[in-house]
Amino acid sequence: MSHVNHVVIPNFIDDTSTEKYFIPRYITITKGDSIEWTNLDMRSHTLVYYKSDAINEIFDESEPILPGKSITKEFDYDEKVITYKCKDHDETGTIVIYPGKLNNTEQLRFLQETFDIKVPDILKHLSHSDS
Repeated sequence: MSHVNHVVIPNFIDDTSTEKYFIPRYITITKGDSIEWTNLDMRSHTLVYYKSDAINEIFDESEPILPGKSITKEFDYDEKVITYKCKDHDETGTIVIYPGKLNNTEQLRFLQETFDIKVPDILKHLSHSDS
């Protein structure tokens, strides 16, 4: 059974801001989960989705999300990372899609591989502090 995650489109009162993000800006889900976007802004927003390896290539688009309304989309993609933004405005967000239910260690390993993150060996550092 899929899980529904929630993202808010806040009321963007300052149109001069260069950085506008959905809340949360980054969301992690499991393949097959859904995201519900709720628009608290006074303008409608249409989301466009980009694959991480083709950031300039739109592969999907939402219907307009009217003020005070919500839409829900299921993410059953094999992509690891999807970037999305409003088609008409500058708001952005990122979705990280886990391939399945993972424990914390598996999630960390997935993120390390996906984003090429080097995490220090914590046990090595802990053993030095004991001496």
